[in-house]
Amino acid sequence: MRKIHLILMVLISTALFASERAVEKGAAGITEPAASESAAPEAPVTEEPAEKNMAPKNINASPAGPDTVNLGWAKIEEAEHYNVYRLQNGQADFIRANTYPVKAEVFSDKELVPGTEYFYVVETVDRDGAGYRSATVSVKTGNVNPPGNVAEFRALQDIQSVRLRWSQAAKGSYDVSGYNIYRGMTEKAAAKYRFVPAHELRFEDTDVEPAARYFYRVSAVDIKGGESKLSPVRAVVPFPAPRTGLILTSTSYRNNIHDNFGLNVDMFFTYYIGVLFGAHDANDYTDAGNDTIDKIGVWLLGVDLKGTVVEEREPWPSLGLGFTYKILLQDQIGSTDTRSVSQSFTAGSSLNKMYGFYLTAGKKIIFDTHLHLGYMLGMGSEAQTNFMPYLSKHISIDEQSTGVRVKEANNAYYIGLGRPLFDRMGIKVEYIVPWEANENPLIPDYYLINTQIDRFMNFNIGYFHFPGGYSWLGYINFRFTVFPNPYK
Repeated sequence: MRKIHLILMVLISTALFASERAVEKGAAGITEPAASESAAPEAPVTEEPAEKNMAPKNINASPAGPDTVNLGWAKIEEAEHYNVYRLQNGQADFIRANTYPVKAEVFSDKELVPGTEYFYVVETVDRDGAGYRSATVSVKTGNVNPPGNVAEFRALQDIQSVRLRWSQAAKGSYDVSGYNIYRGMTEKAAAKYRFVPAHELRFEDTDVEPAARYFYRVSAVDIKGGESKLSPVRAVVPFPAPRTGLILTSTSYRNNIHDNFGLNVDMFFTYYIGVLFGAHDANDYTDAGNDTIDKIGVWLLGVDLKGTVVEEREPWPSLGLGFTYKILLQDQIGSTDTRSVSQSFTAGSSLNKMYGFYLTAGKKIIFDTHLHLGYMLGMGSEAQTNFMPYLSKHISIDEQSTGVRVKEANNAYYIGLGRPLFDRMGIKVEYIVPWEANENPLIPDYYLINTQIDRFMNFNIGYFHFPGGYSWLGYINFRFTVFPNPYK
């Protein structure tokens, strides 16, 4: 009985021990495989994710001129876009510099204050809208450099104007937008006068008074209004308007300044090219018909000396006494009709001289029109108006030549009118009548009308009327003053 009781106690103790071991192993999550089965792999351990690190790195900030800063940084793969924040030195808070999201890893911040320190922070924004900001970087904008100084500045005198020329100024911090022109009647009084765009390196000043001295300077201006130093001063005196009426006759030498009281000396050059169109009467000529594009080839080279004895004053005109000396030459270059040469000149000579005295008067009348008139006294066959027979092959003052003969004229009168048409361009008309060569000098049949348009290639049209015919003439002319020089 006692043996049976002992066996039961051992079995109960063994069962309790096995039960406790099973409970302990179940609490630890471990299951022991049966002796006949393979061991299964352990389950992976999942780690908690680390905090995201998307703040921009390697930020570079550098000035790009006086008002711009360029920024760049390393690329963040998970970035949706970036924001750039700016703080100006002396201010309290950062402000966002970009108006729209920045998609690239570069940004230019413009319209900043030159020579100022700025602080920047770049922010990465992910797809969830979370932001990650970088460390702060600082940069200082550059200083402003004005444009380079204007070089090779020149002021050139012209008729009733001044022409200015200069070279291109070098760029400073900003592009050159143009040039300021300064003008004054004295060097110290030169003030800002005109602005010229950058693509123009010249300027013509037409708002001037001839024979007055002007002082000019030029500076370069950039697109922000920065200005270079002023160029050296250039003083110049614009020429007055043409001092005379037409080329072939003496005039009162009137210009828009004064009548130059005292001695005046002019030189002149005229070349009658040919007949543009004309006609003549068969009863008076060996061959009748029309004359079109017929060469003349007459040169007049001369000098004109005049003394103004009375200047123009209300109500009196200006008066002058003068002397002219001309050399006449007829060429055969390009002539298709040598008969025109032989009929026009005596003894085979193609060189003649002509001279004489004159009295002239001039007066400005209505509508800005100037009237001049005068009387000419010649010296026989070498009188001043005896060039006129050389303008047509159909007339002559030589008894040995063919054609209608006209009388030599020692006396002649002329009347002229001149007035401006446009700015610095005028027109002049002059009417010349040899006295003895006309039966009725007041209703003449033999006369010459010269016209001139200022600044029109020096080409002019004349009308020549002679007994039995007429010609429209084309000619060029120049006249310039030798003494006195009113431009210094």
